[in-house]
Amino acid sequence: MHAQTNTITGKVFDNGIPLPGVNVFIKNSTSGTQTDFDGNFVLNNVPINSVLVFSYIGFEPQEVTIGTQTSLSITMKEDSQSLEEVIVVGYGAQRKSDLTGAISSISADEIVRAPVVSTTQALQGRAPGVSVIANSGQPGAAPLIRIRGTGTINNTAPYVIIDGVPGDLNNINPSDVKSIEVLKDASATAIYGSNGANGVILVTTKAGRVGKLKININSSIGTRNQIRELDVLNSQEYAGLINEGLTNSGEPARFTNAEAAALPTFEWGTLNLQTGFFQNQQVSLSGGTEKVNYFVSYGYVNEEGTLRDSNFDRHNLRINNEYKVNDNIKFGHRITYSITDQNTRRSFGAFLESQSAINGWAWEPYLPFFDQNGGFTAPVNRTAIHPLAEVRFDTNNDIRRNFGLNAYVNVDFLKDFNFVSTYAPGFGTREAYDFDLPTGTTFAENGGVVQNQRRLQTRSDRFTGYTWSNVLTYAKEIGRHNITALIGHEQQESESFISTTTTVDIPDIINDPDISSGTTSAAGSRTPLAVLSYFSRVSYNFADRYLLTGTMRWDGASVFGENERFGRFPAISAAWNVHNEKFLENSSFINQLKLRGGYGEVGNRNIGTFGYLPRLQAGPTSGFDVVFDGARSGGAAARQIANQSLKWERAVSTNFGIDISFLNDFSITVDYFDKDTDGAILPILPLTQTSGLSDTTNFNIAEINNKGWEFSVSYKKRFGDFGIRATGYMDMIDNEVTSLDRDSGFIASGTAAILEDFARTEAGFPISYFYGLQTNGIYQNAAEVAAGPTNPGDQTNPNIVNQPGDIRYVDQNGDNVIDGDDRVQIGSPHPDFTYSINLDFDYKQFDLSLFFQGVEGNDIFTALPYFFEAELSSNFTRSALGRWTGPGTSNTLPRLTVDNTKNVRTSDRYVYDGSYLRLKTVQLGYNFPKEVIDRLHVDKLRVYFSGQNLITWDNYDIGLDPEIGTTFFEDATGPNNRTLGLDRGVYPQPRTLLFGINLTL
Repeated sequence: MHAQTNTITGKVFDNGIPLPGVNVFIKNSTSGTQTDFDGNFVLNNVPINSVLVFSYIGFEPQEVTIGTQTSLSITMKEDSQSLEEVIVVGYGAQRKSDLTGAISSISADEIVRAPVVSTTQALQGRAPGVSVIANSGQPGAAPLIRIRGTGTINNTAPYVIIDGVPGDLNNINPSDVKSIEVLKDASATAIYGSNGANGVILVTTKAGRVGKLKININSSIGTRNQIRELDVLNSQEYAGLINEGLTNSGEPARFTNAEAAALPTFEWGTLNLQTGFFQNQQVSLSGGTEKVNYFVSYGYVNEEGTLRDSNFDRHNLRINNEYKVNDNIKFGHRITYSITDQNTRRSFGAFLESQSAINGWAWEPYLPFFDQNGGFTAPVNRTAIHPLAEVRFDTNNDIRRNFGLNAYVNVDFLKDFNFVSTYAPGFGTREAYDFDLPTGTTFAENGGVVQNQRRLQTRSDRFTGYTWSNVLTYAKEIGRHNITALIGHEQQESESFISTTTTVDIPDIINDPDISSGTTSAAGSRTPLAVLSYFSRVSYNFADRYLLTGTMRWDGASVFGENERFGRFPAISAAWNVHNEKFLENSSFINQLKLRGGYGEVGNRNIGTFGYLPRLQAGPTSGFDVVFDGARSGGAAARQIANQSLKWERAVSTNFGIDISFLNDFSITVDYFDKDTDGAILPILPLTQTSGLSDTTNFNIAEINNKGWEFSVSYKKRFGDFGIRATGYMDMIDNEVTSLDRDSGFIASGTAAILEDFARTEAGFPISYFYGLQTNGIYQNAAEVAAGPTNPGDQTNPNIVNQPGDIRYVDQNGDNVIDGDDRVQIGSPHPDFTYSINLDFDYKQFDLSLFFQGVEGNDIFTALPYFFEAELSSNFTRSALGRWTGPGTSNTLPRLTVDNTKNVRTSDRYVYDGSYLRLKTVQLGYNFPKEVIDRLHVDKLRVYFSGQNLITWDNYDIGLDPEIGTTFFEDATGPNNRTLGLDRGVYPQPRTLLFGINLTL
């Protein structure tokens, strides 16, 4: 005989509102389902007298015994123990109401609403105090993340933990993420000690849940286009300005009037542009029983850039399994594998032809793309790389593979104790292939390059490492007293191997370069790293009103010398849940009111390796060989002195915050923080050049302060079938170098290849502020020139002596000479505040999301005026038509001349307002109703249209994109902060339009 079964239907509510996504399953079985968008469910073959279990995050599980009923109406009740969700805090988790530090949480729903391929991009504008800036629009380019300002001139990247072990946000599929927590103040990050100075990002990935197999498919396809183009001159306008500049310099005109009128105009700027295709395909399988749960996902991303031959591919595989031995013991693993393949265009170097995004716009507009023999046209009176030749001859390919295993065992014992041991080995490789044309390449008549001008550089990296951690936790509740304490040990070891070869003077053979005919050099390195850590944390909670947390971590790292290898990092924080006091227990206005405060010390060891050791140079090219008895012997010489006293950059911070929610719909969070970085590490040359030392040595010589405010406001309300959720974030951060112990008193950044040093770091100013001459209009006549200061040098030289039409610089020290002593602060790359607005609406089956992101008060130092308003060797932007041509014609742009040295000096002429507000994302979705998905035999079906970077409001008309990160300078620790806000022709972010589908089976 077979047990009698029924089909059970029903609906699940939350305060009268249908609740989607509730798990419904038969107790002690694998049979189950989930409620649909309208809260409905259908469960077949349910034995009579079975028990149905209803569960959903944030609500109490309910068990309902089924007799002969076939229809149910269930109202879920909020779980009083998890009213606000559980937050990951580092080696553990806490209820949000128990937090004492400054922590922001981003849910999977918020991440999914941002149709991006990178988890890093999904963070932008989702938490106060977290700045995410696009360094480039190159496909696959990693954005720059800063948490609570710039605390070091070195790498400011936060420490990223994925499922308890160090990881890379750019290698993780956003669809695999369950939640992200951002630890911002030292009282929260101190548990990570020497990795906590730049903030910590904790990522928790998805896991399977008890129930039948669920298949989730997320698919999107779309196109990408460049938002802006430079507005350059046509051939007649160009010829007129060239003739004028030559005439102003006493040289003959290049074009006659008839020749200029007959010139054709070719659109060089768009020659290298394309409409890029985009696709993002994700599929996951999840489910489980009471003994085993599983989550398996695969993702594929393909991006084509808006510049030809720039693209990015990524494959991701994840397997998250957990096995329950009994009620006290479980173990599991998380296996990940990713492979990325990136082709990039030129976006480095000081010269115009090194910037693929703007190179084409600079070409003489009258030149045809090809010469009469079918070869690439060569530029006139300058060196440049033909845009199509770059696509044909340049190959910049970077392939990376990463494998990770995270295996753990979790044991509960003696009622109040828990022990977790995690072992996570990892392995990675990188193969980079850079086959390019050097600056100044010329072209042969057959369309190829002149022989022996190509260069090949290959790089092969290999990384191995592991993290092993052990954490013992004790949790006890005694009456109204609740104590949680943990102690732990962590050990990390890694080793990286890098080998590079460079071959120059390679003959022009496109597909099979004859490297043996070139000149090859090779280099390599091996970099080991070891870190040993012990940590502890104690949290005390009295009656859910008074909260106290103390943390201590001890770290030892091989990147420091023996004198300073170990560091200690303490923290303490407290909070008061005022709303739990008797005088607010029955308040109809205040739902939550918490006051927080904390103090902590954390470190930064992300400074590269072996900075404390001396460095020698040896080998046949060192120049230090010696001769004994007529025989040549290899020699060596010191390049860098040792600094065994090099120690941690230590950040000491205090934080005060208030969390308030009221009228059931509103919530506000405000934080004030003050963070001092002591012993910031800077590279300097400690002795004169006559010492023979050519390399800088790292010293702890600077102190940096960041202080400011963070604001978070949210509103959530339903009006029948219509729902709205609005959140807004804003932060204001003041950055200042408070001390710099260096003879010169400053550190300069920049390149003399184009402009004098344009950025400085010195006491009393923000990091890398813009430094140069102030301008005060244009000399309109000879009388103004005579009354003004002079330029240093030969006063009979017309290239030095000012003339009407030249820039008038401010003589700051009153010595009547414009020189380096007249340079002052002319701008700052640091914004006065950043902000974002998220608006989410839903009405029946429709949902709409809008995301705005912006910055205010920052400056951009741009080299584009040098390229497009001053040079007679390339085309001009239309703004050059407003140059000075006589008294009263312009008071901003100088006259055109062949030698423009005095008019292109580093000054506020190159500083532009970098403020902008961008409609970052719009997404309109439709959830198919129950009758449709029932006919299709699926659990959920949603389609959506989305757009990114649709509208930007800004004043940065001269450039392609106002969102500028850090460029050009990068060292062993990663991108540093010496050239913030510099635009040499950044690869702009694209406008993306896409269509997507979310399907659950």
